[in-house]
Amino acid sequence: MLVADVKRRIRRKMRHKREIMNVSDRIAVIYEGEIVAVVNPKETTEQELGLLMAGSKRKEAGEIHV
Repeated sequence: MLVADVKRRIRRKMRHKREIMNVSDRIAVIYEGEIVAVVNPKETTEQELGLLMAGSKRKEAGEIHV
């Protein structure tokens, strides 16, 4: 895979994450078939959301409550 392809995919995912955070009052993050967190987008960061989406546990991503 070319570096340009990877950069384009990352930008696309970041844009989708921002859109989701702007229109939602709660976000449920599912990883490997399990809900790992339900977060309030006003009380979490894009970084924390990204960590949860990548399989990080709540403790590793910050103070996120289910």
